[in-house]
Amino acid sequence: MKQLKLRQASIADLVDIIDVFKSSIKAVLNQHYSEAEKAAWLRTAENKKRWTDAMESQEFFIAEINSKALGFVSLENKEFIDFIYVHPNHLRKGIAQALLNQVEELAVKAQSTKLKSHVSKAAIKFFEKNGFIKIQENRNERGKEVLINYTVEKSLS
Repeated sequence: MKQLKLRQASIADLVDIIDVFKSSIKAVLNQHYSEAEKAAWLRTAENKKRWTDAMESQEFFIAEINSKALGFVSLENKEFIDFIYVHPNHLRKGIAQALLNQVEELAVKAQSTKLKSHVSKAAIKFFEKNGFIKIQENRNERGKEVLINYTVEKSLS
């Protein structure tokens, strides 16, 4: 495998970012979310304003090989991971870990005392393995569906 490269993303990367986001959600196991729940989650990709606002106000990083986007992460206010997704064809290759390490390093440099996120049922084990503690379960209404995720937090001090 060629060398994984992390770089700061720009608005020009939005198409690739949304592609990774959608591919990742479609591949989530039905043991975590039903097809109807995944469809509701996928519809959030259509909210272009949400995406462009996030890209303008957060730090986004893309993981790529040969200029092909394989994953991305975003950090808001140096302490909140808003997005972290990896294309399903590239899972368990260290990409999510590299992305998480990138934003954790930024948070530490900014002297943030903690990192927080809202993570899916599919991602909770990854975050717990990386020292995050589950704080609470969240119920997110998306149309007729209710998506469950978890607030997690990791102390950086």
